[in-house]
Amino acid sequence: MEQANKITFEQYVRLALSHARFSRNEDASWTVEVPVLPGCITWGITRIEAVEMAKDAIEAWIITALRFGDEIPAIDGCYLQYAIDEIEDVETTPRETEGSYSETAGSRV
Repeated sequence: MEQANKITFEQYVRLALSHARFSRNEDASWTVEVPVLPGCITWGITRIEAVEMAKDAIEAWIITALRFGDEIPAIDGCYLQYAIDEIEDVETTPRETEGSYSETAGSRV
């Protein structure tokens, strides 16, 4: 059995993004499909916006899969390194709240 190459969330997102397929639409907007993550498709008015939307879509795809216990696929032999206990303990706060929330410290910073 080969050694699994585990990478961080950020590295996994960048790796998935490197597989993104961009296509220009008739209205000059861009559609982005990330075939390594089934069903991960988004769009943007400009190519730059499409890249940002693809990054957001990849992050949302991963978080949704983790929350529902779905398999996170290996990409180019790399696996997302995560601990399920950490995911279940994460608290979220509304974006309207001032300050940022520290997931590790459990307090406002």
